[in-house]
Amino acid sequence: MKETQKMLNELHHRKYKEVKGIVEQQVPLLLVGPAGSGKNVVLEQVAKDLGKDFYFTNAVTEEYKLTGFIDASGTYQETQFYQAFTRGGIFFLDEMDASVPEALVILNAAIANRYFNFPNGKAQAHPDFTVVAAANTTGRGADQQYTGRHILDAATLDRFVLLDFNYDEELEEKLSDDTELVEFVQACRHILADKEIDYPISMRAVVNGSKLEEVLNTLEIVNYVVLKGMTTSTKQLIAANLNDTENKYVNVLKMLFKE
Repeated sequence: MKETQKMLNELHHRKYKEVKGIVEQQVPLLLVGPAGSGKNVVLEQVAKDLGKDFYFTNAVTEEYKLTGFIDASGTYQETQFYQAFTRGGIFFLDEMDASVPEALVILNAAIANRYFNFPNGKAQAHPDFTVVAAANTTGRGADQQYTGRHILDAATLDRFVLLDFNYDEELEEKLSDDTELVEFVQACRHILADKEIDYPISMRAVVNGSKLEEVLNTLEIVNYVVLKGMTTSTKQLIAANLNDTENKYVNVLKMLFKE
């Protein structure tokens, strides 16, 4: 088994050069793509390669998680956003479409004005302050896969260059010695897409499946890692549409529904 996490950190997604180029020009960037497509990893790689500090915040559900606050002792509690804004570097807001609209208004103002009134006073943006966000949807709101997502207003979307960021299947093939697992994961994903069934089978299925080859058997990897949480009817549909009978993962899935 390859050291998949190390490989994931060293290899580059096919959109890496585009992401790096946009960030280097300090243009606000929104990466839109499914869960587990490697958005976080790419941003960390870009920050390292450009020699920039990297600051990270997940979905912001309260304004103070961006602005910070004055605690009971009168001390200002800094946030990752405040540190990036005042010290420079890449501020990465993950799951932007799960953040509350009030927080995005704050982000919009900071991007547009390059200054912001924090609880401890007005601050000017550092010349090296750059914003990148990631979302699973293009701001259209909740869907069957991503139920906790908000609609992003036009003002928010207008601030960002929007870059489609999907799974890189060539990268997946480099992450594991188990070619049967990679082929199985990709085949299942393609079948679901062809049948217009919303269910994510991400790159994590390859990474985690490779790590657990000596812990779980083939059927357990199929059920617990690749097709986890999937209904029996959907598994059966996939099994009926898989053709590679030489693949051990295909065979074990087909055996489940053999009459």
